[in-house]
Amino acid sequence: MSRHLKPLATAAGIIALSVLYGFYWNYLSGQIRTGVEQWAAERQADGYTVAYTGLRIGGFPFRLDAVMTDPEMSALGKDGSWSWRGPALLMRVRPWRPSKVKVLAAGLHMVRAEKGARSVELFIDARDLWMTLRFKDRAMLSVRDLLVKDGTDRDVIKIAAADVVVKRPDKADSVFDVVANVLGVTYGVEPVRGLGLNSKQLGLHALVMGTFPDVPARQSLNAETMVQWRDSGGAVEFSRLDIRHGPLALSGDGTMALDEGLQPIGSFAIRVGGYDDVLDSLAAAGVIKARPAAMVKAALSVLARTQTSDGGPEIKVPLSLQDRRVYVGPLAVGKVPNLRWP
Repeated sequence: MSRHLKPLATAAGIIALSVLYGFYWNYLSGQIRTGVEQWAAERQADGYTVAYTGLRIGGFPFRLDAVMTDPEMSALGKDGSWSWRGPALLMRVRPWRPSKVKVLAAGLHMVRAEKGARSVELFIDARDLWMTLRFKDRAMLSVRDLLVKDGTDRDVIKIAAADVVVKRPDKADSVFDVVANVLGVTYGVEPVRGLGLNSKQLGLHALVMGTFPDVPARQSLNAETMVQWRDSGGAVEFSRLDIRHGPLALSGDGTMALDEGLQPIGSFAIRVGGYDDVLDSLAAAGVIKARPAAMVKAALSVLARTQTSDGGPEIKVPLSLQDRRVYVGPLAVGKVPNLRWP
């Protein structure tokens, strides 16, 4: 080829590739639009109401950015209704990785639920909120600086950071592998009176075992579905549980399942640190009396065998759930609320 023709051939090749890439980008754009519309239609068929005022796609040439404006979703059932309205949703795809989608949903979300004469309204505001989806394999939800208020403008909860990863595990008999880590939680009301409003850290790692039947999303947590899951060997195996709330440091592992009445049953090995300060705080708040608290502290100090990461004493206790009761060893210490499945 003549040296004078080489630049022309190169330019022609670049133009041809650009045209082909443009066709490819527009093809993916159409696929995204069709996918969103199909998803909305499927949810409508499941009994949900889905609405949005617009869907525009841009970002050429290096991104596919689909912006859904004024999204809403709601459902009305025999046991009540709920609705959600959110900010504009941005769905981002790289043309060379179309199986990975990032959804950005920072801003104000409004949720309302009604059952009979009771209603709950929540306003959820997040500085950063995004979800990354790798189809059929992995999903990750991340939140930064989240604030939840109720309908009277009272703070319900604040979360500095939270990350939840759900993926399909390597084990053939398991459904999901779930890892969750939450940092810097502030509650509007003390979860446990006397232990304060702040959790430094909450975390878990769990495997969901068994098989879920292929049913519409709206039926995924009804009684019939849960019976089938239970009977297929359904259980949740916790390899890690972490709670750092006020003076309490709790960690452990265990397994949960459902009994014949679809109520939770389980067995855990729990390690508890900071129990001296916990008992002092409970006594100061009037939850327990000072003298019994001192006696329990003395007994626990004898049982303590290991050390926590900060050098404090730690005890190990067996915890179980049976017949809607919580047991520490053979001693019943609390009740589990009755689960009512639709």
